[in-house]
Amino acid sequence: SAEGVLRPTELDLLWESDSYVPPFYRGRALPSAGSSVRLFALPRFKRVGGASFVSADELIYTWRKNNKIAQSASGRGKQTALLGSPALFGSDTVSVEVRTMDGTLRGFSSVRIPSVEPSLSLYENHPVFGTLYHRALATESYVPEVETVFSVAPYFAPVRNPDDSFLQYEWRVNGTRIESSPAKPSTLTINAEGSTGHALIEVVLIHATNFFLSAGGAWNITFGTS
Repeated sequence: SAEGVLRPTELDLLWESDSYVPPFYRGRALPSAGSSVRLFALPRFKRVGGASFVSADELIYTWRKNNKIAQSASGRGKQTALLGSPALFGSDTVSVEVRTMDGTLRGFSSVRIPSVEPSLSLYENHPVFGTLYHRALATESYVPEVETVFSVAPYFAPVRNPDDSFLQYEWRVNGTRIESSPAKPSTLTINAEGSTGHALIEVVLIHATNFFLSAGGAWNITFGTS
């Protein structure tokens, strides 16, 4: 005969990048080249006969990236880990093993994290309501005003805000390069009064030191004068 004891454990592994996403964005910030990934282990371990869960600070965490132990991130009470992002067009497999000091309770979870390229979305910057992040402009869009301020959001770029000093924007309107505001290079003001009311807005984004970052977009805008 044989006898075994099963002690079920639960372990969730959450993660997000520190890359840029605009306010009220519902999704997860995804990693791009040059960003970092924050991971959170949420264990729910309960001893036999215990009324409460074992404190997360009392557990031992072993973090691995691509099967290699992340020594600096592992140890007692290290419920979170900050790791570098995957290489461009690559992916990393990150896992965490959690156990009690005596080894009677254990849990394991892993996740595959792919790298993405930053992407640009264009928004109308309303003089009263601010940037209308709930309504990205399509590649063919109409705006009723004659003069409009446009803002671009560099999704998943490895920066804290779209006007980071390391980001370099190149704006073009109908093929002509336009200088943006030095204080807010992610915005551009266009006055269509006296014109045909049509504008092809193009923007290219690069990073001053991160040569892996490159993004661009183009939008055909019709103004209220047409």
